[in-house]
Amino acid sequence: MKMYEFYMSTAGNSSISAILEDIHIWENGVAKATKVAEAAGFNEDGSIIYRRCQPREFIAGGGPYTLQEYLGSIEPSKREEEFDRVKRSIPQLE
Repeated sequence: MKMYEFYMSTAGNSSISAILEDIHIWENGVAKATKVAEAAGFNEDGSIIYRRCQPREFIAGGGPYTLQEYLGSIEPSKREEEFDRVKRSIPQLE
């Protein structure tokens, strides 16, 4: 399934960024999707680092926003990182 980068900025100098899947847009411009990653920081070049999050419903409207197909990588969630750390700490049977 294709992923899309959602970006919306407000007049108050704040912005919202997320990676979305399964997007539906209604005639009035309101978008409903599944959020699968959220902003977690910035790379040296200013691009956004995304981290997986628990998939959840996402609804956007009320302002101009952009959607662009996302081809970048997504960092694992903190829960996935913790699981991998615990898994590595368990001695393997031979």
